[in-house]
Amino acid sequence: MSINQVLLPGDKLPRELKGTIKVGPGLFQVNNDLVSFKAGFFQKKENKVWLENNQKRYVPALNDPVVGFIIGKTSDYYRVDIGGAHPATLPILAFENATKRSHPSLEVNAIIYGKVTLANKDMEPELECLLPGFGPLNSSLPSFTTQISLFLARMLISDRHPLLSSIGELFPFEVC
Repeated sequence: MSINQVLLPGDKLPRELKGTIKVGPGLFQVNNDLVSFKAGFFQKKENKVWLENNQKRYVPALNDPVVGFIIGKTSDYYRVDIGGAHPATLPILAFENATKRSHPSLEVNAIIYGKVTLANKDMEPELECLLPGFGPLNSSLPSFTTQISLFLARMLISDRHPLLSSIGELFPFEVC
């Protein structure tokens, strides 16, 4: 099966895939067959297969990097809007070098860059900002955020899309 081939719901993938395979969004396993349950473009990278499609709402997946807005806070965690059906939870100790006494004090509407650590259809997603580069975005610098479709966001972060490198030749910028 070639990459970027369009699959419709119910289409079976041919058995040419060998070895252990990680099944991603848009596909599920029935007996020994992989079947699509969405319409989309078939994608394969190393031992991973998934369908790329345009969907209206973000469905959190484990280890996804996300940009979110703080919409509420309590003494133990922040509530973060990441564009999904439910707000995510960000524990106050889920920051690099955070302790009970020393942790970032974020206000409502602050922008954070985090990683999804819990993604389950029956529970709210959970985030962390432990790795370098993750955490609150610097609010003292001029910044601009905009909402784009999930399909465009996934295209932009792929290695083969030339738009960001073209902009980078003209202007210094950062992308989360």
